[in-house]
Amino acid sequence: MPTSDQKIFFHIGPPKTGTTAIQNHMQDFKLQNAADGVCYATPGTGGHQRLQMHMFLPFSAHQDNPWPAGFYANETISLSQDNYNARREKAQQELQSYLRDGKNIVLSSEGFFVDRPNFTSSVAEISARNAAQFAAQNSLKPYVIAYLRHPVDLWLSLLHQTSSFHAIGTFRQILQISWRRLDKLRTQIEMLRNVFGEDHVILRSMDPKDLNGGTIINDFRYSVGLPPVSVADRRLNTKDTGKAVGLRLKLHRHIIQNLPEGQDPRQHWSPLIQAFGSAFTNDTSIYLPSRDLLLVALEKLEPVRQYFYDLTQNEKLFGPDYAERYLNLVSEDEKPDLSQTDMFAALSSVMTRADYELAEAMLDHADLSASSDWFVQNIRRFRNVKQLKRLHDKAVAENVTQIITLTAKLLTPD
Repeated sequence: MPTSDQKIFFHIGPPKTGTTAIQNHMQDFKLQNAADGVCYATPGTGGHQRLQMHMFLPFSAHQDNPWPAGFYANETISLSQDNYNARREKAQQELQSYLRDGKNIVLSSEGFFVDRPNFTSSVAEISARNAAQFAAQNSLKPYVIAYLRHPVDLWLSLLHQTSSFHAIGTFRQILQISWRRLDKLRTQIEMLRNVFGEDHVILRSMDPKDLNGGTIINDFRYSVGLPPVSVADRRLNTKDTGKAVGLRLKLHRHIIQNLPEGQDPRQHWSPLIQAFGSAFTNDTSIYLPSRDLLLVALEKLEPVRQYFYDLTQNEKLFGPDYAERYLNLVSEDEKPDLSQTDMFAALSSVMTRADYELAEAMLDHADLSASSDWFVQNIRRFRNVKQLKRLHDKAVAENVTQIITLTAKLLTPD
């Protein structure tokens, strides 16, 4: 039977704040957490955002807006009313089963209560109000959980992510989009505080000294009423995350310059990497943007910084001197004073992803017979069995003996 103390938690991220780590953990510990009284709804295709779409949005929102195809399990976007009703009923049945068992419910998606730029009608507040209404109708106490990260760290991550998403446009446009995403977060939080109530929006600063258990995983568990667990959870990286962004960009430029002849890098990476090359100026300034760009960014970030500070009172992440460590690193001649150890630490953190992207691109577009030497020399970039199997099958289809032999050997257990 439902109880008056049951809660439903909406974890909204936001992007680049460890959301995937939290979601993976909650899925991995699904049965254990249920035994402790907290149920994590089945993500399914499209994750919990898809569940939100059927539970908290009217059918008209599906008809009027261009949702990504993946949310419909790669079906045609034109969802029928009957199909929508069936999915809505299935989602309601799962949540109702948790309610009958007296469990608390956790839903997690960075897509909760947000509008996409290409939407023709707003859905953010509609879905939030419908979620609050669902909670009230079922005697649930609703809570929204969001993690707030250092504004410069977050901006640098969003800047790189934005450049990956948008393959056209000028660098100035990409900057504007990255700043707009931060301001949109401020607007979203304010809307949620108005809909759910200030006491029902839990804002956690990503400062290790403020996190329960010192990790974002156990902090999240604490927030939803779960006991701490001992898991292989990486502690927050307190180093300058701008290093990883700058190094990733440098790696992309290096990879593009070393693609086999005839390969068009624009098929694989955003052409804006070249624009980043002028913003992240040269090999002696690979970690941070130029001083001029950083100063402009700080001006743009100030309203967000002040808002986060007013909400959290965290001096380290959001206080007036929050950017000093960056300004001290970027000298007048734009040569950051960072150690070689830090450089290699950041390099190793992005190398795996860079290798994976290049391997995938080559698998999709390369002519094996014309580039077999490259594959032999770079076989280390194929880091998992699935990639190696794809390469082997491609070599068989194209009858490239050298690669068939090499991949067969690697795929054969000792």
